[in-house]
Amino acid sequence: MIRVAATLPKDAPMFLRDMTDPLIRLMEADSIDTLWPAAVALVETAGYAALSLVEVSPKDGPLWAKSSMSEMWLYTYATQGFHAIDPLLLGAMSGQREMCLQSGALWPGGPANEKAEAMERALIDTGYGQFDAMAFDKRRHGTRLLVVLASHVAATGPESPPLRASRQLLTSTLAAGLNKVSAKDDDGFL
Repeated sequence: MIRVAATLPKDAPMFLRDMTDPLIRLMEADSIDTLWPAAVALVETAGYAALSLVEVSPKDGPLWAKSSMSEMWLYTYATQGFHAIDPLLLGAMSGQREMCLQSGALWPGGPANEKAEAMERALIDTGYGQFDAMAFDKRRHGTRLLVVLASHVAATGPESPPLRASRQLLTSTLAAGLNKVSAKDDDGFL
């Protein structure tokens, strides 16, 4: 196995990092008690700040969610009803497969409203700058699994092809590993 120095830059592609141990833990996990911590460790090893997983119905909205984002953000998100305007959820519900959003530009060119502005302020206050998400169709009941990777800092330029490929690989791996997790396993935060 090739080991890379631990001083990789934050924007180094995932495949340059030593992901072996977190990947093995994810693939060997046999319960929600071991699966979720393994997934979060994999995301953090890849250089992201947090992981969110949402099962969403195109007609009913979010059914279940689990996140490693800060408790302050999750509380604010739930109590303020941000799920009703969350561009990632709305995108997954409408069939979008891949989305990237940055704080300060969650609704580019769209009308500003009080709830959107409150969501923007809350994201900035809790230190999240960018969200990369992919939605995957689940066979069960026509729902979709939304996997969101949160970063503290927004990208300053276009994503390079190697970075995009490594992010897509990570997100797909997480979707495959976490596909079996649902409300019956864990009550999540919704």
